[in-house]
Parts: sequence; C-alpha cells; structure tokens
Amino acid sequence: MKKKILYFLKFFVVIMLIMTFSNCENNTKVVPIKSIALNLETLTLVLGTEEKLEIIISPENATNKEVIWSSSDENIAIVSQDGMVTALSEGETIISVSTMDGLFTANCVTTVCYEYLFTVSDTDQMNEVLNFIKENGNDKSYLIEIIGNVGTQSIFFPNLSNITLKINGNHNMTGGIGVRQHQHIIFNDINLGNANVYGDKAILTMQGDSSIKNNNESGVIVYRNGTFIMLSGTISENFAWLGGGVHVSDGGTFIMKEGTISKNITFAGHYAAMGGGVYVDRGTFIMYGGLITENNSNNFGGGVHVTRNSVFIMNGGIISKNKTGEGSGVFIEYESSFFMFDGEISDHNHIGVFLASGRHDKAYFTMKGGTIYGNDSGVVIDGSSSATMSGGVIAGNDKFGIMLALSNSFFLFSGGTIYGSQTTGVPEYLANNLALSKTPDASAKYGDGTDVLPHTDEDIRRTIYTIEGRQ
Repeated sequence: MKKKILYFLKFFVVIMLIMTFSNCENNTKVVPIKSIALNLETLTLVLGTEEKLEIIISPENATNKEVIWSSSDENIAIVSQDGMVTALSEGETIISVSTMDGLFTANCVTTVCYEYLFTVSDTDQMNEVLNFIKENGNDKSYLIEIIGNVGTQSIFFPNLSNITLKINGNHNMTGGIGVRQHQHIIFNDINLGNANVYGDKAILTMQGDSSIKNNNESGVIVYRNGTFIMLSGTISENFAWLGGGVHVSDGGTFIMKEGTISKNITFAGHYAAMGGGVYVDRGTFIMYGGLITENNSNNFGGGVHVTRNSVFIMNGGIISKNKTGEGSGVFIEYESSFFMFDGEISDHNHIGVFLASGRHDKAYFTMKGGTIYGNDSGVVIDGSSSATMSGGVIAGNDKFGIMLALSNSFFLFSGGTIYGSQTTGVPEYLANNLALSKTPDASAKYGDGTDVLPHTDEDIRRTIYTIEGRQ
C-alpha cells in the first residue's frame, strides 16, 4: 500500500512539473501587442531628403513585433521596411505602419516641400531669384511661382538642377522656355513662343488655357530622355521641317491627355518635311485624349509621323482631317510600332494609317480597339510591314478598309469589324487574290454583309483571318 501511495505521489509531482513547464512555455509565446505608435505624427521633408521614423510598441516584451510599412502616395514619398522615408515630389502623403499581431496601425502625415519657395511678379524679382539660385548651387530644391508678367524674355536655367517653375497668369511670353536635366516647368494660362525639353528627368507640363503658336520652329522639341506632358491648351500654326507641332527624338517622351494640336505645317517643297502635327524619331508618344487636326505635311504623316524604332500608343483622342501626300492620319516606318486601344482616326483625304517599309525595315500595327473611318482608305500595309487586328472598327472608308500593297505584306484578323462604305471593306479585286484561313463560325463581314472568302481550315481552332498580299 505504501508503495502505491509513493508511486502516486511521484506521478503527481511529475505531472505538476510538466504542467508548470508547459505554462511557462506558453506564457513566453503569447505576449500580445496592445498598441503601436510612431515617434512623429507629422513630418515635413525637403524634396530629395529622407528621415527615419521610430516605432513604439506596447508592451515592450510583445512576442511578435513584425510590422509592415506603406505610403498612401508613393509618387510623393516612399518608405522602406525599416521606416526610412524618402521625399520624391511636392505634396502630402500618409506613412503607415501596421503590426502583424493584432493589426494595429499608426500614421504619420508627411508633407514634402521645396527648400526654397519664391513668388515672382515682375522681371526684377525674377532676376533676383535667379542670382540667388546661382549663388546657392544645385544641391538645393527650388520652387519659383510666377504670378505676374515677367516680360517677353526667354526662361532658361542651363546650369541649374532641382528647379520647379510654376508660371501662372494670363500674360504673353513671346520668348521660349528651356527645360534641362532635373528641372520641371509647369505653365498655366500662358501664351508661349516655343519650348525645348532636354535631358534626364527634364519635364515640361502644359495646362490651363495655354498656347504655343506662330513659331518658325517646332512648337515643342523633346529630346535626350526629356518628357512633355500636355494636359490641355493649344499648339497651333507652327512651322518646321520635322514635326510642326511637337518634335520628339532621342529617347524623348510625349504624353497627351487633352488639348489640341492643329494647323501646324512642315515646310512645303522640302522632301524631309514630315509629321505636320507630331513627329517621333527614336522616342515615344502616348495619346490618352485630345485632338490632332488640320495639320499639313509636305510628304508623310500629316497628323502623326513615327520613325526609327519609335512607339506610338493610342488610348483615346481623335486624329482627324490632317493632310499630306501619304498617310494623312498616322504614318509608321523604320521598325516602329503603333498600338491602338481606343480613339478615332477619321476624315482624311488620303489614308488613315500607312505602314511603310524599305528593303531592310518594316512597320507594325496592332489594333485592339478604336475606330478608323471616313478616310479615303483605312489602312495600307506596304512592303514587308504587318498588322494585327483583334478589336475595334474599320468602317466607312471610301475605297477600302485594308489594303495590302505587296506580296510580303501581312494582316492577321482575329476580331473586330471591317466593312466598307461604297462597296466592300476589303476590295473585291484584292479579296480574290487572298490566301485566307478561318473557322466555320467566324463572323467577320465586309461590304454587303457576305462572308469574306468563306473558306474552312479545320486546323485553325479559333476565329482568325490570315490575309497575305497578292502576287
């Protein structure tokens, strides 16, 4: 009996020790977070600087202290996962940190501003500001806001960086604006003579009721990785050999969101006169909206001319009523690409989209949406150039919707609609010489609604048309 009691006591002690050890172990795992805070609730940073935020977690011995950092607007400031905040552009953002345990969050309202702010209302004040900037150097950030008339002088800061210039007011500036590397100029409600955007992170933004007109060179020249953003306004009645309205080259980018480019001209009688409205050479043009109309080029690309490994992306807007000998609307050549997702190319007296090619180069057109209509001809594919169409409408063009000019031209049609105005979407003389494959359920129509060459190829498993140029 004594042995049984002794055995029971030993067993009880062992159980109690195990339970005690287990409870200690559990206690070390579950110390939850009750709150989180930051050492600062508000933070002001000068453009281009950085500061580290510190976390305060309660209780201090919380088990899981893992957190995630974020910024509500990463264009203004970003934050690393150790709390370092870097100021990128003027404005306000909220830096947040959240715990993985309990999902507690703390915020810091962060404002990014310039180191020096100036308001200028006349030419004398402008000269004083420029002298101050020259004396203090490029390692500062400057914001100059012009609210009055600074006269007709041109504005150039050739040797200065980190400058943002805002020009506001209803006044004329018959001189030009020059934007250089790491400079940003914003002009609003200004009548301007011309603009030149040059160098990395050189940005020119046009907004309000601004205009650039009557210049004997391109209205805006963008090159060497500069960027021109057109939010509104008018570029009109300018003259140049290449790109009467806007000339983009050498890695430059033109982003058009709204506004009008009209009545610009490339010089008559000169063979190199191309791109009445916009000329892009080894650059990028992205069109979200706006109107390119009534521009005139002596040779190619009355509306838009794209050449030498350039890209044109059309997400909206209208290209209409431009004039030239070839490719009145859009002219693509020399290994360049045109992507059309939305928008309208219409009412040209010659060709809506012309894809040109030589012996060793070609052009590419991808149409996924938008409308090409009311032109003399819709799309012409020349030489070894190629086009693919998976959406959108090519309709109501007087002669034909698609023309493949040579035997090695290529057109792949897998969606969208092609139909004609007077006779057919694909001209009858051309259709009779096409090599075409399509599934039985393909529904593409042309002209009077009959199928385009109703030919069945069982090896094709999708609705697709492959059209090759005639011999």
